[in-house]
Amino acid sequence: VSSSGTTSLVAGTTMTIQSTSGPVNIQSQGAANAPVSIVGGTGVSIMSLDNDLTLSSAADATISTGLCRDSSGAPVVAATRVVCEATTGNVWSDGGEIAVTGGTGVTITSQTGDVELIAETGEAKIQGASVVLDSGGDVTLTSVGPVSMSSTSGPFDIIAGGDLDVSATGAVEIESTSGDITLTAAETLTLESITATSLTS
Repeated sequence: VSSSGTTSLVAGTTMTIQSTSGPVNIQSQGAANAPVSIVGGTGVSIMSLDNDLTLSSAADATISTGLCRDSSGAPVVAATRVVCEATTGNVWSDGGEIAVTGGTGVTITSQTGDVELIAETGEAKIQGASVVLDSGGDVTLTSVGPVSMSSTSGPFDIIAGGDLDVSATGAVEIESTSGDITLTAAETLTLESITATSLTS
């Protein structure tokens, strides 16, 4: 928990955060310019096997795969390709899949910024007993592979203060086995897949 600054977790290879018996809670509180950024060079796996998984940010909340390096080859904290390559000489290498799992629920919130899950080369997967993505700004879920999101015993809610954009080269699948699916955008709502899009409740 950061009470006044940025929370950044960066791994050159796979980023794994796991709890086997308690909640996983990653927060940035306070300043409106204090984002949460989780980046795995070859993939990101965040899971709480039998409890809640919560990611909460005062600004942007970003989970992405890939790695940014400067011109000398040193790792640079950058959540996305765009942020990385905004600096001359920086080079981005694509990562793998994103898996976010909460045994009793997944909540990802941003008070004033965007919620982004960006898998450059693999699947983006969110699974929990209930799933809530809530953003004061845009919600973006992007994958070169499929996007798979499921809620096993509660509602599945995505609330965007701006645009909601879910896009994948593979299938886009949103499933709630015993609750409602609610997708809300104050502006544009886009579900896009090269192969298939399904919402099952």
